[in-house]
Amino acid sequence: MSNLNRNAPGWNTFFSWIDSLSARKTRRDYEEAFSLFWNWALENRLKNDPSITEPTPDALIRHRLVELKKEAPERFHCEDIVEAYHRTLLDRGLSDGSARRYIAVIRSFYKHATRNGGLDLRIKFKKIRVQQKYVPSLDDIRKVRLQCNPILWSLVATMKDSGLGPDQVSHIKRGQIEKLDGGFWYVTGQRQKTGETFSTFLGPDATKAIEAAYGTITPSIEGRAPVFLNEYKKLFTSSAITQRVQRAIKAAGFKPIERGDQTESFSTYSFRIFFNSALETARVPENWRKRAMGHALGDVQGAYSHPAITELLRTYRDAYKFLSIEIPAQQGMSPEDVADMMHIFATKDKAAFAKFIEAHGDEHPISKLLKRQISASEVEKPARKQQ
Repeated sequence: MSNLNRNAPGWNTFFSWIDSLSARKTRRDYEEAFSLFWNWALENRLKNDPSITEPTPDALIRHRLVELKKEAPERFHCEDIVEAYHRTLLDRGLSDGSARRYIAVIRSFYKHATRNGGLDLRIKFKKIRVQQKYVPSLDDIRKVRLQCNPILWSLVATMKDSGLGPDQVSHIKRGQIEKLDGGFWYVTGQRQKTGETFSTFLGPDATKAIEAAYGTITPSIEGRAPVFLNEYKKLFTSSAITQRVQRAIKAAGFKPIERGDQTESFSTYSFRIFFNSALETARVPENWRKRAMGHALGDVQGAYSHPAITELLRTYRDAYKFLSIEIPAQQGMSPEDVADMMHIFATKDKAAFAKFIEAHGDEHPISKLLKRQISASEVEKPARKQQ
């Protein structure tokens, strides 16, 4: 159906509906779901139906508009078709939840094409359990890591460091990366699902994992090359990433948690929630978190939110202790950082101190300690001259 000519007679209502959907992935999924319904309805209900002289979506909607004005049993002809299709879905072995989603697509088509003259269906769906996404801890992610090979860990580390989902991760090209000091990378792009742009970072957990799995990344030379490939050098799809990560989560021993009428599930999407929660704990402004995750910014936020990369990086570095499974939250320092700290203590080197502040931020406990040490040395110098 995706190859259907937009000028084909009888399909105006269908394309008007598809074009009204904002997300590209939603348009693709809805088109596929409607195609399954239409092929079934054409073969089983519409081909020899005298009430519909031309079996096209436009004709079906004209028929529906007439139905809405009737007060007779035949008024529910369209409902009968959809209810029969629902029974067919269940007979084919689809779960109640999956069948519900297919019916929701058809309802959406009717609602849009008739200007809210939707379907009055007599379908009793099972009670929906409220699905909550589990927010993993750093220890949870460490357990998942034990179930990952180098390639899979590079994907998981990227998602938890950046807040990006499988769809965005699967499309990242090397040219979208800008390497920064200290093992941090800046990544920009556009979400496949919504078209919104994102600006985010990868910390040392992810950058080390990527180069351990794929070798040194050279953005300027390999700009159009994808970052993530599977073991067969094929491009990862979003669904393949999701399936692999879900297997690792399951292998790590995580199961859905039942809480009354709610179910908490640790899923691939949980890493986006983990990222947002970690940055919220670090008091990163909401508009910066939205920018990183590719969420739409409001008009006011968009107009007043253009921080420089250096400022964003400083904020991200300060928050990274809440994201990293390698660095203890209270320390946040590598052996190289410790060496720099000792050098500054010994020499009171202001240039080295400024670089340390840029890397770790003013609020880092060691930054505050170094600042006091340097300030004290500045006070001592005049005192010695007076003696």
